[in-house]
Amino acid sequence: MARLFIVEDEPIIAYDLRLCVEQAGHEIAGMAETAAEALPQIAATSPDLLLLDINIKGSEDGIALARKVNALLPVPFIFITSYYDAQTLERVKGVNPAAYIVKPFKEEEVLANIQLALKKNRSALAAGTPGKLFVRDGGILKPIKAEEVLFVRGESNYTILHMAGNKKFTVSHTLKSIEDKLPASIFCRVHKSYLINLEYIDLIEHSVAKVGGETIPIGKAYRAGLFEKMQIL
Repeated sequence: MARLFIVEDEPIIAYDLRLCVEQAGHEIAGMAETAAEALPQIAATSPDLLLLDINIKGSEDGIALARKVNALLPVPFIFITSYYDAQTLERVKGVNPAAYIVKPFKEEEVLANIQLALKKNRSALAAGTPGKLFVRDGGILKPIKAEEVLFVRGESNYTILHMAGNKKFTVSHTLKSIEDKLPASIFCRVHKSYLINLEYIDLIEHSVAKVGGETIPIGKAYRAGLFEKMQIL
């Protein structure tokens, strides 16, 4: 499951997209009709993927919005638009969308491109350096490095990121959503409520791990997966 944000100023199309996304098991993080309305909501909700119309109401179109999103958050986006002239396509190249779907679209086309965009983004995180993530702290977006996260604890529909230096950030994402954003090369799910950074394991004894001085339970269902990722001599 992923959290998607839709920017579309035609109500019927926006509704169709929402229905398509939700029936596929994804969650709608928010919806907007203009770039001015969308940007602060995107920053506040940190969705996994954006569905953007190019020709939207307001002084800025979807391409201008995408450019601002690129500067703000590492969020992939898909353009869904009826515009495919040479000038528009040239502008689109400059913002690097995950996909470009021409209206009228087919539901299976939208869902296939959503899955491909999400998979590509997760693979990039797992294969390379994770770079910066952004968390909201008192109304301010703060950059953090994934490799500085010691462990993550899930609490229903929000999670707590425990950082090096005794810092903590609470974000309104499920643990699964956070797991998808963190590089699989250094993070491992060890319990239904915990992700740990393998680089910070102090020791493992019986069914617990010590990470950054904290005791983290290891669930039976996750034990084999943890040991597969560890270099055990």
